[in-house]
Amino acid sequence: MLVYQFNKARRIMQSLDAESSLTLAMLCKQLHLAEQALILASKPYLNRCVHGCHGLCCRNVCLDEIIGLEDFIYILSLVPYLDSRIEKHLEKLKRFFTADCIFLENSTGPCIFPADIRPEICITSFCTDTPDASPEIRAVKWGFQKLAWFIRLKRLKKFFAESLNHKCLFI
Repeated sequence: MLVYQFNKARRIMQSLDAESSLTLAMLCKQLHLAEQALILASKPYLNRCVHGCHGLCCRNVCLDEIIGLEDFIYILSLVPYLDSRIEKHLEKLKRFFTADCIFLENSTGPCIFPADIRPEICITSFCTDTPDASPEIRAVKWGFQKLAWFIRLKRLKKFFAESLNHKCLFI
């Protein structure tokens, strides 16, 4: 499923017209700023993750539940040079179960994604309460929701346009 989501993200991005590409870029830039603010607000929690847990949350994961279409669109929009690298890491994906995140360099880390351009679950999940970063977490989640709605609306418009064109052929 993960490979499918990645390829679907590529197709969606390639199909966007100039106006939609600009809107996507704006949404992703806003989301990027929200992730940067979250990193600043959650510095002590992130330090605990790196130095205390040693990336435990990247172990024994079900990637299909962590990374999805919106995450790939966000990442590819901001760091398109990672496209072939992501594809290469996806080749490591085992069909039934992958114990550790395949996006860890050399299977141990660090993550191949920039620290301030991460999938939603990866950047908003902590193993402890994060009261100092709660507003920033909500802002990142809201940014991903806006991105998801943008993608859904684009797909609906395309569907209706194709339906109308198809219907006109038979009239």
